[in-house]
Amino acid sequence: MRLPASALPPLLALLPSCGILSLSGEKQRAYDVHYQNAQYWYDAGDFNRALQQAHRALAIDDGDRELLLLLGWIHLKRGTLEDVYKAEGYLEQVAGGGLFRRRWYKATLGLGLALRRQGDYLRETAERMERGEIRPASSKDPKEEVARLRGRAEEKYARAVDLLEETVTLDPLDPHPLALDNLQQLHALRGETERSLACGTRFVEQARASRQFWTRKLEEPSLSAEDERIARERLAENLVREVESRGLAANLLFKRGRYAEAAVELDALLSLDPDRPEEYYNRARCRGELGEREGAVSDLQEFLRRTSLSFDAPEVRRAYDLIRAWEEGERADAPVPGPPAARSRS
Repeated sequence: MRLPASALPPLLALLPSCGILSLSGEKQRAYDVHYQNAQYWYDAGDFNRALQQAHRALAIDDGDRELLLLLGWIHLKRGTLEDVYKAEGYLEQVAGGGLFRRRWYKATLGLGLALRRQGDYLRETAERMERGEIRPASSKDPKEEVARLRGRAEEKYARAVDLLEETVTLDPLDPHPLALDNLQQLHALRGETERSLACGTRFVEQARASRQFWTRKLEEPSLSAEDERIARERLAENLVREVESRGLAANLLFKRGRYAEAAVELDALLSLDPDRPEEYYNRARCRGELGEREGAVSDLQEFLRRTSLSFDAPEVRRAYDLIRAWEEGERADAPVPGPPAARSRS
């Protein structure tokens, strides 16, 4: 799961305050320059340059919590598997509280995301091994290795959930959207449907409030060009994430036989982004299960009008077959068969 730069928590713009007091004036000035440059390149999305500057600061003072936090998020944003494990190491150092410190939500959030990414890698590796796409070392039994990988993935997910839930409790009135979004996905992956739906509901409520804020921001007459760009980026990202959240909720509700609730989620999703052909197919499945033939046919026709899938795609063939059957008066209450149309949400 790639993290959009603007979805990250703003790191502290103030100069570091821990450990720096012991530096000489010259070293402190050099440290300040490298730290500020690292922060600048992080905000600009150039994580290689940010990392270079952060390491130069680290060579001067390796004990500052804010620098370690910044390093953790830089590695998290670079996003390779090696980076994700390095992010865990830096964030572990700063996530803990102390005698005069409360737990730091920016660190618990980043650490939770790093562990979730590690769990995803382990789960995906197990799935590829199960399909025969990759093989374990010759000395290992494939089934045992798959079980071991799945077990390790679950350990990562369990700890990620604990950290993300803690992140939410550290600021319960305004929980970070990345925490709620990932909790919704993790609970779904672990089969915890009701907890996933609850997180999705909170996320959508927060997304609406955020959208209202940025919409009002765009109405300010003195808004600068840069602030307008930022506001429009936030609105676009907000919409995509809410659409994906509602799509996941609809899948979970459909699997539990709660077809009317799933259809409501898809109604809201399509009102936000009508250019999602697969969701017309998925809503047709809900309407078919509810016996709403006309609505299901209308959705299937809209799916066929918008989709880029070839005629041989299973969803396309099923849509044509069912429309034909209904038009001929056969099984007017028949549900739309087959699995849901694929979504891009991980």
